[in-house]
Amino acid sequence: MSEFGTLYVKGGSTGQALSTSYAKMTGWATRGDSSYYVDGLFGVRADLTQDRFSLLAGKYLVCVSISATSDAADIAITAGLHVDGTEEVDGVCVQESEAAGKADLNFVISTIVNLSSPQALDVRLKAASSTPTVTPTNAHFTVVKLD
Repeated sequence: MSEFGTLYVKGGSTGQALSTSYAKMTGWATRGDSSYYVDGLFGVRADLTQDRFSLLAGKYLVCVSISATSDAADIAITAGLHVDGTEEVDGVCVQESEAAGKADLNFVISTIVNLSSPQALDVRLKAASSTPTVTPTNAHFTVVKLD
């Protein structure tokens, strides 16, 4: 049986102030389907209170999609996967906000992550400059254990 989990937000309205350093995305509002809670498995544990997944060693398919707004224009925003606080190079997406008004942002990350020991996986955001506020309106963070 597959092990999987999902965190998501639908119709989000909570903004998160960013800086030029990565900050964990805290806009997740709901823990979706998860094999951990259905079958008592621990390979993939969606942890809503910590805004992350707790994962055992193994190979995982990770998919992230984020639709958000920013209160600042002409600023590149980066979304990146982090394993125990370290950026996962294959899991980075950069989106530049529009030139005027409230900017719409869209991020999609899909990658394979190999873990040799139990670790935490989260999504972090940062701005190229300034301190914009980003509001995730609709987002999904899904992890599926492959082996």
